[in-house]
Amino acid sequence: MSRQFWETAAEDYYDQSRHPRTALLRQTSVAMLGSWFRRHPVRWDATTLEVGSGRPLAPLFTAGPVVALDWSQGMMSPCDRSGRVAYLLGDAERIGIRPGAVDAIVASLGSPFNTGSFWRETRRVARPGAVVAFTAPSYEWAMRDRAVSAEESAATSRATWSGARGHDELFTSVVMPDDEQIALAGSAGLRTLHVVTERQGIGSGAEVSLFVFEAR
Repeated sequence: MSRQFWETAAEDYYDQSRHPRTALLRQTSVAMLGSWFRRHPVRWDATTLEVGSGRPLAPLFTAGPVVALDWSQGMMSPCDRSGRVAYLLGDAERIGIRPGAVDAIVASLGSPFNTGSFWRETRRVARPGAVVAFTAPSYEWAMRDRAVSAEESAATSRATWSGARGHDELFTSVVMPDDEQIALAGSAGLRTLHVVTERQGIGSGAEVSLFVFEAR
């Protein structure tokens, strides 16, 4: 996966007519995150870090300042002009924020950076007790969906993007069974609070898993 891939994908990533599946995954993720934070709100003044933010979602369900981190300028445009969001161009595996600086972390559809390095960085920048809410395409759904476009051996780590330039391209998207996902986050020092999977749409639709952790 490269920064250039995401800059190219940004040309039509948010075009629902071209990418209805992506739009449905995003809508499902937003609904799940919103439901969690409505039931378990963070403090009104809490600082939330949204990793891989694109056009950030955290302002929809948190009241305090948001730091939006993405490594593609194009994915973040247009930017929120309310003054609540600070934009940071950077890498999910090397977050340029001091240790213990944030009260909550959101990663919506975070499978492109679902690595041990990301989870260790997440724990480093989170204060003890901070909530980390992470969504990704569900393992079972992704394995079914990707079987038609990728070798079975690569299906857990790659997905296909049909971009505006008329050709398909594989990109990094790491999905894993719930127990493995929990173990990966746990190895970085995060305690599991909540796991749920939800599905939307007819036919193959879209299925998203939400994992909520607490920094120990």
